[in-house]
Amino acid sequence: ANHKSCIHLFPSFQHHVFTAIFDVLVISLLIARPGNSQMLPMPCKIALLGKRPYKEVWELQQNLQRDLISGDSTDEVLILCEHNHVITLGKSTNRENLLADSTKLKELGVSVFDIERGGDITYHGPGQLVGYPILDLKKRKCDVHWYMRTLEKILIDSLREFGIDALSIEGKT
Repeated sequence: ANHKSCIHLFPSFQHHVFTAIFDVLVISLLIARPGNSQMLPMPCKIALLGKRPYKEVWELQQNLQRDLISGDSTDEVLILCEHNHVITLGKSTNRENLLADSTKLKELGVSVFDIERGGDITYHGPGQLVGYPILDLKKRKCDVHWYMRTLEKILIDSLREFGIDALSIEGKT
């Protein structure tokens, strides 16, 4: 798949926006070890999947993660894709936050998935570039919380370059 199938938000700036977002995601893979400001580049495969059903990509993530954990593979992968309308419900989901019932969601063509990750409710849909990094954080000598805060900061700083205000909410990363 090519980048044009992955991002549709700014058609007149597709190339520039994709390049900037791609750079941000690649930079996020150059993770510095905690307490060490030196960046440590590590190879990572990038899978540009285009528009794919959420379930298909979720199963791919699970398979890649399982292979990485078991040692059957050493490949780290950044999956970039786009989904049709989908809502994921994380382990911390408060179902009262889902404002539409299953009948309404089905009528709107929105799929819903319960997933094993943390967080509450997340929406993905057409025109949204979604990145799923499958990384060995032990090899990178960092933990998931540090990684998520670092990735959040990189994305906030990058959005600022586009004149888009973004912020971090203490305790919500």
